[in-house]
Order: sequence, then C-alpha cells, then structure tokens
Amino acid sequence: MPVKLLGYVLISITGRQFLPRLQKMEDWLGEWSIPYQVVPPIIEDCVLMIRFQNERFAHAFIAVHMEEDAKVPQTSQ
Repeated sequence: MPVKLLGYVLISITGRQFLPRLQKMEDWLGEWSIPYQVVPPIIEDCVLMIRFQNERFAHAFIAVHMEEDAKVPQTSQ
C-alpha cells in the first residue's frame, strides 16, 4: 500500500526569540484552522518538526513565516 508523504517543516529551537516566534506561528495556524502535529523535537539538532496533513499547508506556513531557519526538508524519491 503506498504511503502518502506528509508536509514537514523544520524550525530551529535555539535563540532567545524562539518562544515568541513559536507562539506567533501557533496563533497563525489556529487562526486559519490548519491541522498540524508537532513531532518530538530532535534536541541534538536543535530542531522542532511540524507535520502537516497536506503539503500545501507546509508551503503556506513557510510563505508566511519566512524565517531563515524554517525549511521544508527534501524527500528522496
């Protein structure tokens, strides 16, 4: 059975402004009723992974939150 790839976004969890940025992102997601799931953080890499049900949601999130540390990971084909 094929596995549908979900949209992921990686967010840096370093720096003093992390918590205010996270709150702003969470507020935006709630305002637009975009479903998401926070994957347990990769502490060693200082990264938080957010998973979206739809790749378009991940791209919209990136378009609004253009922080240099927010990236859509590359998927291998």
